Amino acid sequence: RGAVSQYEKAKILQRTKQGARRKVKGGQVANGTKPYGYNYNTDTDTLVIVPDEARWIEQIFRWASEYLLPFQIVERLNALGVSPRRGGLWRSSTIQGMLRNTTYVGRMVCFRWNTAGYRAQKQLPKARRTIIPKQRPKDEWVTVPVPAIVSQELFDAVQGTLRKHKRSARGTKMLSGMARCGLCGAAIHYVSDRSLINVLRCHNRYPRRDALIKAEK
Repeated sequence: RGAVSQYEKAKILQRTKQGARRKVKGGQVANGTKPYGYNYNTDTDTLVIVPDEARWIEQIFRWASEYLLPFQIVERLNALGVSPRRGGLWRSSTIQGMLRNTTYVGRMVCFRWNTAGYRAQKQLPKARRTIIPKQRPKDEWVTVPVPAIVSQELFDAVQGTLRKHKRSARGTKMLSGMARCGLCGAAIHYVSDRSLINVLRCHNRYPRRDALIKAEK
């Protein structure tokens, strides 16, 4: 009975994945997919824009086009009281992902990541996770047209800004984790300073600003 149960479970999972892929290839979106700025329309299986969230998406891209770093955008959003969809505080990694997401210019890429088994381990500490999402080959990706929130020109300008930030940080990152703090002995890592100067700092002495704000609240 256990073997039959495992077989049926595998077949159901296979049929679910095949159904989702057929839906996406037909121009629809898989159920439950709704990035910040969108909601899922169950009647048409498509994404619809949420105006209150979309205006902040546009603002985030405008700030990024003005050479603000992701952590500076995070500070502005948190200071203005703008919360992510699930509440809490914004994080730099979230903003970086949003700025590179082609969904906001009307091209949603599906089946880009292989997350098999990852969801079952999300409740575990990162040190104990044995499965991490891996990027699939590009020929397996499927692009679905969705309503655009930002223009292609603004999106391209932000990508150029991100590339400049990456080039300016490349030299400092070579030393990240190699040096040690003279006071506590902890590893020193690369961070971006408010003045846009790349610096190496001890995270024990200078913890992340979003972590400090969360502790104060």
